[in-house]
Formats: sequence, C-alpha cells, structure tokens
Amino acid sequence: MSIIRAAREYGDDVIIKNISAKLCEYLDMVNLRSSMNAVQIAMAAKLIAQRHPHLPLKAIGVFFEDAMCGAFGPHYGRMDISVLMEWLQKFENSYFDMVEERAYQEHQSTKGDNANFVDILQKHKALEGDEDEPVPMPDFIFEKFKNSKLRKEITDRVHKQNAHLYSQMSVQEADKIIDQLIQEELEKNNINN
Repeated sequence: MSIIRAAREYGDDVIIKNISAKLCEYLDMVNLRSSMNAVQIAMAAKLIAQRHPHLPLKAIGVFFEDAMCGAFGPHYGRMDISVLMEWLQKFENSYFDMVEERAYQEHQSTKGDNANFVDILQKHKALEGDEDEPVPMPDFIFEKFKNSKLRKEITDRVHKQNAHLYSQMSVQEADKIIDQLIQEELEKNNINN
C-alpha cells in the first residue's frame, strides 16, 4: 500500500508516526555524534510522506534497513534531514527502476521462445478462473510508472529552471517557491500527489 493510499485510509498522523518510528529505529541502530531531535524526526517523517507519496509504506522500512547497511554512503557520525532526503531519493529511483525491470522481465517471459504457455495459462486460470480471457496490466500500475517518470522529469526541469532563486533569497524561501512551482506543474499534467 502506497504512503498516499495509507494516509487516506488511516490518516496522515498515523502514517507520520509510523515513518517516525522507523526513523527512530534507524537512529537507535547507528552510532551518531549528532543525532536528530524530536522536531527534526517529525519534520523528516512529514517530508517523506509529502515528497515520496507513491512509495509503498513497507518500502520505507527497507530504505532504513539499507541505510543501516551503508547502502547510500557513510553518515560520518551525524544525520540530518537533507542527508536523509538525498538518500531516500536514491532509494526511490532504484526502487522504481527495479519494479519496472521486474515487470519488463515478466513481460519478456511471455514472448517468443521464452514463453512457457502452459505456466502462463495456469496462472491465468488461478487468477481469473477463465482460461480464455487474458489478464491485462492494471491501469493503475501503468499510470503509476508513467507518472513516476514524468514526475521526476518535471521536478528536475523546474529545479534546473529556478536554481537562480537560491542566489536571490534564502534556501527556505527558494525551496518553498520551487515546491509550489513543481506542484502547479504536476497539477497541469494531471499527476496526483
């Protein structure tokens, strides 16, 4: 279940508490000279929920496990929101690449010499109970893949186009304006948050 769907079903507070708990578990497992305080943990959890709404909630646990194993680089004895968000972006990119690769491999296994039509037919029978009707890729999965790529392209483009704002105002103000521009662009392209 994605973060956004879980938030709709259980409420934002429950999801933010869940993410905060996973972050606290991570922080307890690594040796830090400078850890995050309660306010930073709550803000990090809120940002994770807002900026990565299409990640499955279970993937957040996997992310923190990978972070414990040093998959995104060393933490140099400290952890803050910017490092955490940078690592999470790397994780999200690799996660959706892996999901797309798996879907592609499954698709390839149904083509030409790779196809084991007996297995495919049995899977369809088990899923649908009707051997004559093919099982199409669900629309929501197709849209999710399409939207994740488009979301990244839009985010990267808007950041690049507005990078000059960082030299004209504070980072917080520039981030706020850029985030708003990204939201507007996503809405224009009918991409749900």
